[in-house]
Amino acid sequence: MAQEFKFPSPEELAAQYRAGVEAQLTAGRREVLRIDVTLTDHIKEEPEPGYMILTLPFTGFADGLWFRGAVQPGAADVQRWRDGKIERLCADYWLEGRDFTGNKCRVHVVNVDEGSGWKPTVTADSAALSFLNGADCFTVMEMRRVGPIVHIFTDLAPMHAHNAAALDAVCAEDAVVRNVSKHRLPDGSIDIAGNLKIWNDALGRFTPIVLWPDGAPGFKSELADVHPQPSIVFVPAKGADTPRGTVVVAHGGGFETRTGCEGMNVAKYFVDAGFNAAILTYRIKPYGRFDAMYDMQRAIRLLRAYKDVLGVTDKVAVMGFSAGGMLGANCATHFDAGDPDAADAVERESCRPDAAVLGYGAFAFAGLPGGFFADPFADFTRNPFVANKKELIYFAPEVNITPETPPFFIWQTNSDDPRHSFTLGQALTAVGIPFEMHLFPEGVHGLALADGHNDLAMNLPHVARWASLCAEWLSEQGL
Repeated sequence: MAQEFKFPSPEELAAQYRAGVEAQLTAGRREVLRIDVTLTDHIKEEPEPGYMILTLPFTGFADGLWFRGAVQPGAADVQRWRDGKIERLCADYWLEGRDFTGNKCRVHVVNVDEGSGWKPTVTADSAALSFLNGADCFTVMEMRRVGPIVHIFTDLAPMHAHNAAALDAVCAEDAVVRNVSKHRLPDGSIDIAGNLKIWNDALGRFTPIVLWPDGAPGFKSELADVHPQPSIVFVPAKGADTPRGTVVVAHGGGFETRTGCEGMNVAKYFVDAGFNAAILTYRIKPYGRFDAMYDMQRAIRLLRAYKDVLGVTDKVAVMGFSAGGMLGANCATHFDAGDPDAADAVERESCRPDAAVLGYGAFAFAGLPGGFFADPFADFTRNPFVANKKELIYFAPEVNITPETPPFFIWQTNSDDPRHSFTLGQALTAVGIPFEMHLFPEGVHGLALADGHNDLAMNLPHVARWASLCAEWLSEQGL
């Protein structure tokens, strides 16, 4: 008869789990699957004296950054005991759900322990999760009486290398640079469709992480071919040997188009400079300003919720250009600490950025007079970026500064009217919020890195210094 197994104390189990996770993180591996198991039955068989087969059917779900789904019927843990000792353990997990790009998929995990520790084999029918097929994976069990939480770790370097190589190629090819001479159609209207195709084609070369696995709130699926689910493309810092902070990079385009060089080219510069980057694809027209802001806020929360999975710290800076700069300023002045009771782990995190970088995006539409014949007391506005006067006030950062507002880095060329930056700087000064400001006398709106790889084909070495100055400043902010 097999001996009764003595279940370790809760303290012993917790210590074993912490030690297992620490060992995986130290080895450079990150969690790729988290399966929460609830045992539903136990079936004992004794084919011969001293030999016992224990079958434990279970239900459960997978919840994590890379995959979310449910354990399918037929899943079971089969234990083989001989003379009171475990001879072989085998758990078979069939899961159906969605991968981190939002696509439906199936994942099969066979977890085996033949005396030397759990060894999982993972297969997935998802292109985004193909890096798991044949990968060297490891299991850490978080034991509970109702059933374990199974944490599966592997080296994510191959997946991150894909995004890094794609970013290098996109920038080398100027794949998202479209000369300003091609911005308009023959009738003079802006070629919105052509512009969005350039961004979407480039985005298709990466493996993005959708911000909401089940779809963003209010997402219009009928527009998905042109306006994809909001997402980030995560690219780790080059040459980093310890976890670092992340810069969320938001392109401009008047909330209607996407200026690619302000997203991907800028991200590459800061990745090369030693920062993790998350290239944000946020919702634009026909979606509204609030949708765009929710997307950036969600990106900040997601990076913090899965910092250990991505190998980053919880430090997050937002960086935007033109409309993207306006968006970053909005997230730096409207934020919350998260909902500790939320079922979604991402929503429990704070969306307050640790720093905000505005590239020609410090537009003080409320604090700066709107020109001749503009009545500041009118209950309407002709501002094209907001729907009404109430929105104008809400989205004007200079009138929403508080003592909790994070530090700012502001740069622009004087052609954008430096009084906008002055007005924001004055508001920050009044509340005691640190900021750094650079106003350049040459150049125009839309320069991105000002290195010639922009829609204006302008190479202005003096203006281009903003990027190195910003990298120094971000380091001083702890990123």
